Amino acid sequence: MKIDRFTGGSYPGALFNQQPLFGTDKTQVTVRLKVENPTGADVGLLLLLLKDLWTKDLPLGGEASVGRGRLAGRSATLTQTKKGSEAAAWTIAQDGDRLEIAGDRNALQQYVNQFVAKVGGQPAGEVANG
Repeated sequence: MKIDRFTGGSYPGALFNQQPLFGTDKTQVTVRLKVENPTGADVGLLLLLLKDLWTKDLPLGGEASVGRGRLAGRSATLTQTKKGSEAAAWTIAQDGDRLEIAGDRNALQQYVNQFVAKVGGQPAGEVANG
């Protein structure tokens, strides 16, 4: 069905054609994202978005109710560049049931804390490295 964007109703006779894509263990999706001049809270929001995509909590596309559109993270590379300072980098990789994070975990947690504080929540404490 086709949706009328002004009334929210449907156009009779206008059907969507779709064909689901079923992934295998070798199927990969690459997401590249660049944010210009983000605040710490912006970075925190993006980290929470990455977590939800990684853990299949946030599906992409339609028909999520039947299990479509769910992603499972394998690896991520995060790079932050600021004028006048060195670039910070983190790598995240799935190792069985463990998540391996190379880089300053506390810096990532501080970004999430800034986001939580901005939306009025209670920020968490520091994360133990290791």
